[in-house]
Amino acid sequence: MKVLLLGAGASKAFDGRQDGVRMPISRDFLETFEKLPISESQWVLCGKVLNYGRAFRGIPVTEFFKSNIDIEEFHSEVEGKMIAALAKCRREGCITPEAIELQGVYVQLVFLLAATINEIQKGGISA
Repeated sequence: MKVLLLGAGASKAFDGRQDGVRMPISRDFLETFEKLPISESQWVLCGKVLNYGRAFRGIPVTEFFKSNIDIEEFHSEVEGKMIAALAKCRREGCITPEAIELQGVYVQLVFLLAATINEIQKGGISA
């Protein structure tokens, strides 16, 4: 019996794209996104994510995609703040600008994650 054990970075070996961009891992996710043509698309909205990085992490908008943020940690941070803000809204019976903004950040972040992975997987069969 043969056993193949794949770690979390196994997809990094995918080399089916003609431009050589490989599947990201947690610390190079944003840098990888910036290398893709979709990073210049007007339909890939990420302004709320950039503003969140500036406001909560002190990262200038122009440096955000080169900041080596652990995307898993970043996602959990945004999700946690959003859940807390929405729970507060339920307790108090009103919606707050903070909850609306955090929900927008979360939605844009999830779309950015999905768009990046979707774009990279478009390619030939990996050798």
